[in-house]
Amino acid sequence: MFMGTARVCHKCREYVETGETFETQRVIRAFEQDHKGHPVGNADLDEVESYLNVTDTYYARLAGESEEDANASDGGDLYESPDDLVTEVDVGEPENEEVGQSDLGKYRRTCPQCGSHDINEVEDRTRVVSFIPKTMYAKKFVCRRCSTEFG
Repeated sequence: MFMGTARVCHKCREYVETGETFETQRVIRAFEQDHKGHPVGNADLDEVESYLNVTDTYYARLAGESEEDANASDGGDLYESPDDLVTEVDVGEPENEEVGQSDLGKYRRTCPQCGSHDINEVEDRTRVVSFIPKTMYAKKFVCRRCSTEFG
């Protein structure tokens, strides 16, 4: 017996009932936003009997947000000025303002065996990455000085 479908979060074991109305679509979007990164999918309602139905909770939450928006706006903007939208983030001080010649070694590949920067990048034919559209292999690095393979 088919009863309907639901949007399900398998991690939290919760679901909301799906439908075609505008309000139902808002509930589904809010549910998906709350469960972002979780395994979410569609299922029949009879398949998720043991899960918690949170549809009414989302409808109530969205109704509360609508009333707050209507009371807060008074026909104007939600924000007093564009500056309210901007927040400052402290990213800390940079270590070096200028990157000198000595700093370039930190960003170059080095051989783990001998410390040389003379590195060659080649295909690692023991590790296939893809067969489509043509066979692609992973990359590995070979030191030209001591022939050590790494990466």
